[in-house]
Amino acid sequence: MQAQGKRSWKKVYADIQYNVFPVIDKRIPAKDVNSSQIRTVLYKIIQRGATVQANRIRSYLHRAFELGIFHDNDPMSLSDKYIFKIPANLVSAAPKNASAEKAGERVLSFEEIAIIWKNETITTPSPTLLAIKLILIFGIRPIELTGAKKSEFDFNNLTGPFHQNV
Repeated sequence: MQAQGKRSWKKVYADIQYNVFPVIDKRIPAKDVNSSQIRTVLYKIIQRGATVQANRIRSYLHRAFELGIFHDNDPMSLSDKYIFKIPANLVSAAPKNASAEKAGERVLSFEEIAIIWKNETITTPSPTLLAIKLILIFGIRPIELTGAKKSEFDFNNLTGPFHQNV
Protein backbone atom coordinates (compact mmCIF):
# COMPACT_ATOMS: atom_id res chain seq x y z
CA MET A 1 0.00 0.00 0.00
CA GLN A 2 2.82 2.36 0.86
CA ALA A 3 4.64 1.63 -2.40
CA GLN A 4 1.41 2.30 -4.33
CA GLY A 5 1.02 5.67 -2.62
CA LYS A 6 -2.13 4.74 -0.73
CA ARG A 7 -2.94 7.38 1.89
CA SER A 8 -4.39 4.82 4.28
CA TRP A 9 -1.35 2.56 4.66
CA LYS A 10 -0.31 4.00 8.04
CA LYS A 11 -3.79 3.51 9.50
CA VAL A 12 -4.02 -0.03 8.15
CA TYR A 13 -0.62 -0.88 9.62
CA ALA A 14 -1.53 0.68 12.98
CA ASP A 15 -4.81 -1.28 13.01
CA ILE A 16 -2.91 -4.51 12.33
CA GLN A 17 -0.34 -3.73 15.02
CA TYR A 18 -3.08 -3.05 17.58
CA ASN A 19 -5.49 -5.85 16.70
CA VAL A 20 -3.46 -8.67 15.13
CA PHE A 21 0.06 -8.69 16.57
CA PRO A 22 -1.03 -9.24 20.19
CA VAL A 23 -2.58 -12.54 19.04
CA ILE A 24 -0.35 -13.52 16.11
CA ASP A 25 3.35 -12.81 16.58
CA LYS A 26 4.52 -10.81 13.57
CA ARG A 27 7.67 -12.95 13.39
CA ILE A 28 5.67 -16.12 12.66
CA PRO A 29 5.74 -17.03 8.95
CA ALA A 30 2.34 -16.61 7.29
CA LYS A 31 2.27 -20.33 6.42
CA ASP A 32 2.28 -21.14 10.15
CA VAL A 33 -0.75 -19.00 11.05
CA ASN A 34 -3.79 -21.13 11.79
CA SER A 35 -7.54 -20.56 11.55
CA SER A 36 -7.88 -20.52 15.34
CA GLN A 37 -5.59 -17.49 15.51
CA ILE A 38 -7.57 -15.68 12.82
CA ARG A 39 -10.81 -16.46 14.66
CA THR A 40 -9.31 -15.24 17.96
CA VAL A 41 -8.20 -11.94 16.44
CA LEU A 42 -11.67 -11.27 15.07
CA TYR A 43 -13.42 -12.50 18.23
CA LYS A 44 -11.46 -10.09 20.45
CA ILE A 45 -12.39 -7.16 18.23
CA ILE A 46 -16.07 -8.17 18.18
CA GLN A 47 -16.04 -8.52 21.98
CA ARG A 48 -15.00 -4.86 22.20
CA GLY A 49 -18.14 -4.03 20.24
CA ALA A 50 -16.12 -2.99 17.19
CA THR A 51 -17.87 -5.12 14.58
CA VAL A 52 -17.04 -2.78 11.70
CA GLN A 53 -13.38 -2.85 12.76
CA ALA A 54 -13.52 -6.67 12.81
CA ASN A 55 -14.69 -6.59 9.18
CA ARG A 56 -11.86 -4.22 8.28
CA ILE A 57 -9.21 -6.40 9.95
CA ARG A 58 -10.69 -9.48 8.28
CA SER A 59 -10.39 -7.70 4.95
CA TYR A 60 -6.76 -6.66 5.59
CA LEU A 61 -5.77 -10.19 6.60
CA HIS A 62 -7.61 -11.75 3.68
CA ARG A 63 -5.81 -9.48 1.25
CA ALA A 64 -2.42 -10.14 2.86
CA PHE A 65 -2.83 -13.91 2.52
CA GLU A 66 -4.16 -13.48 -1.00
CA LEU A 67 -1.09 -11.46 -1.98
CA GLY A 68 1.22 -14.07 -0.47
CA ILE A 69 -0.45 -16.88 -2.41
CA PHE A 70 -0.41 -14.80 -5.59
CA HIS A 71 3.29 -14.02 -5.11
CA ASP A 72 4.19 -17.69 -4.76
CA ASN A 73 2.27 -18.60 -7.92
CA ASP A 74 3.32 -15.64 -10.06
CA PRO A 75 5.86 -16.75 -12.67
CA MET A 76 7.38 -13.25 -12.57
CA SER A 77 8.51 -13.83 -8.96
CA LEU A 78 9.87 -17.35 -9.48
CA SER A 79 13.44 -16.27 -8.84
CA ASP A 80 12.44 -14.17 -5.85
CA LYS A 81 14.14 -15.28 -2.64
CA TYR A 82 10.93 -14.79 -0.60
CA ILE A 83 8.49 -17.67 -0.79
CA PHE A 84 5.54 -17.69 1.62
CA LYS A 85 4.32 -21.29 1.13
CA ILE A 86 0.80 -20.38 2.25
CA PRO A 87 -1.36 -23.44 1.52
CA ALA A 88 -4.72 -21.59 1.47
CA ASN A 89 -6.31 -18.33 2.51
CA LEU A 90 -7.56 -19.22 5.99
CA VAL A 91 -9.39 -15.91 6.31
CA SER A 92 -11.83 -16.95 3.59
CA ALA A 93 -13.47 -19.35 6.04
CA ALA A 94 -14.22 -16.55 8.54
CA PRO A 95 -17.51 -14.96 7.49
CA LYS A 96 -17.85 -11.21 7.18
CA ASN A 97 -20.43 -9.68 9.51
CA ALA A 98 -22.79 -8.21 6.91
CA SER A 99 -25.02 -6.60 9.54
CA ALA A 100 -22.12 -4.54 10.96
CA GLU A 101 -21.89 -2.15 8.04
CA LYS A 102 -24.79 -0.41 6.47
CA ALA A 103 -24.54 2.16 3.75
CA GLY A 104 -25.98 5.54 4.56
CA GLU A 105 -29.62 5.72 3.59
CA ARG A 106 -30.28 9.38 4.26
CA VAL A 107 -29.65 12.15 1.78
CA LEU A 108 -29.98 15.88 2.25
CA SER A 109 -33.33 17.29 1.21
CA PHE A 110 -33.53 20.22 -1.19
CA GLU A 111 -34.57 22.37 1.76
CA GLU A 112 -31.45 21.38 3.72
CA ILE A 113 -29.23 22.06 0.72
CA ALA A 114 -30.90 25.47 0.32
CA ILE A 115 -30.12 26.33 3.94
CA ILE A 116 -26.46 25.47 3.39
CA TRP A 117 -26.34 27.25 0.05
CA LYS A 118 -28.00 30.46 1.18
CA ASN A 119 -26.04 30.52 4.45
CA GLU A 120 -29.09 31.80 6.35
CA THR A 121 -28.52 30.10 9.68
CA ILE A 122 -25.02 28.69 9.44
CA THR A 123 -22.25 30.27 11.48
CA THR A 124 -19.54 28.10 9.94
CA PRO A 125 -16.38 29.94 8.82
CA SER A 126 -16.47 30.76 5.10
CA PRO A 127 -13.62 28.40 3.98
CA THR A 128 -15.47 25.49 5.57
CA LEU A 129 -18.75 26.57 4.01
CA LEU A 130 -17.03 26.85 0.64
CA ALA A 131 -15.65 23.32 1.06
CA ILE A 132 -19.13 22.00 1.86
CA LYS A 133 -20.51 23.69 -1.25
CA LEU A 134 -17.73 22.23 -3.40
CA ILE A 135 -18.47 18.76 -2.02
CA LEU A 136 -22.15 19.24 -2.90
CA ILE A 137 -21.38 20.54 -6.42
CA PHE A 138 -18.71 18.05 -7.43
CA GLY A 139 -19.81 15.04 -5.39
CA ILE A 140 -16.32 14.26 -4.15
CA ARG A 141 -15.12 12.95 -0.83
CA PRO A 142 -13.77 15.50 1.68
CA ILE A 143 -10.30 13.89 1.57
CA GLU A 144 -10.26 14.30 -2.22
CA LEU A 145 -11.29 17.92 -1.89
CA THR A 146 -8.61 18.74 0.65
CA GLY A 147 -5.96 17.12 -1.54
CA ALA A 148 -7.12 18.78 -4.77
CA LYS A 149 -5.52 21.82 -6.38
CA LYS A 150 -7.58 24.80 -7.51
CA SER A 151 -6.39 24.18 -11.07
CA GLU A 152 -8.21 20.80 -11.05
CA PHE A 153 -11.60 22.54 -10.92
CA ASP A 154 -13.39 23.99 -13.93
CA PHE A 155 -16.16 26.10 -12.46
CA ASN A 156 -17.55 27.11 -15.86
CA ASN A 157 -18.14 23.51 -16.95
CA LEU A 158 -18.71 22.19 -13.41
CA THR A 159 -16.01 19.56 -13.59
CA GLY A 160 -13.68 18.74 -10.75
CA PRO A 161 -10.94 16.36 -9.68
CA PHE A 162 -10.90 13.08 -11.58
CA HIS A 163 -12.89 14.80 -14.35
CA GLN A 164 -16.30 13.96 -12.94
CA ASN A 165 -18.99 15.86 -14.77
CA VAL A 166 -21.79 17.09 -12.58
